[in-house]
Amino acid sequence: MEGQKLTQKQTEEAALMKRQRKEREEDMKSAMLRKPNLRPKFGYSRSRVAQLSKPKCDTMEDNTRPIPIVPWGNQEPLQPLKAATLKANPSKRIEALAVPKKSFVKPELVPYDLYVYSCGRSSPIQKKQGENHQ
Repeated sequence: MEGQKLTQKQTEEAALMKRQRKEREEDMKSAMLRKPNLRPKFGYSRSRVAQLSKPKCDTMEDNTRPIPIVPWGNQEPLQPLKAATLKANPSKRIEALAVPKKSFVKPELVPYDLYVYSCGRSSPIQKKQGENHQ
């Protein structure tokens, strides 16, 4: 009896495997006959164009947002200086770093005054016309 039960169980498994194989083959045939899912012929879909037409939201915070337009040559600081900064005394290291590099340009070739305390080489800072400095 045990030999017959094993063979009966084996035949059921074989029939199940045969059915599953047949179902897979049918699925493959139907998949080959289906039309492929293609994008529209001309450009993007309307929903995608509508999505792309909306501007991105501004995620910058106020303190990280760049200053809109700074005219070059404006000698005012980008942000106002604090009173404590104006009263502070620089260290010897800061004073040493504030000394400009030596300029090898002949003074006759420079038609305007050079201001000593500038970054790197002493750069010419021209006065605006009609501006009076004391």
